[in-house]
Amino acid sequence: HTNPALFAKAAATLDRIAGAGRLHLGLAPGAREDDYQASHLDFSTRGRALDTLVERVTAIWRGEEEVGPAPATPAGPPLWFGGTSQATLRRIASHGTGWIAGTGGDINEFTTFTTRLHSHWKEAGRQGRPRTRATAMFALGGHAHQSLTRAVNDYYAFAGPDY
Repeated sequence: HTNPALFAKAAATLDRIAGAGRLHLGLAPGAREDDYQASHLDFSTRGRALDTLVERVTAIWRGEEEVGPAPATPAGPPLWFGGTSQATLRRIASHGTGWIAGTGGDINEFTTFTTRLHSHWKEAGRQGRPRTRATAMFALGGHAHQSLTRAVNDYYAFAGPDY
């Protein structure tokens, strides 16, 4: 969030290694305040920081600023955004390929948000439809439930016991 030039260079390098059209980037401001505290960053400005990052990175990838290697994918890798805010809708309509639904939602929430997303996409004059994806966490094997519970509970402990 704090170094768009470095982010643009790193992502462009990965895009060149992967080959044109193969790298897709998922971006969201994040809900974990502890991540920001650990990085000595202001959690309350994370959305604005992401907007600044996206504006600068896409300008760099369009060649408006000369920073590092150019991505293999023309205009840079596709950007997918997470979240369900008005800002998420704006980011997708202005710079995104689509939306990644996070964990914890249900089909009704997914449908409601995608309806709003399609409207914003059209209002922004974008052609076609935005793409959508949903996050699903799973594990396989004899101890799948315990393995998944252990992995997920540690990560999402910040959200409280009901999560």
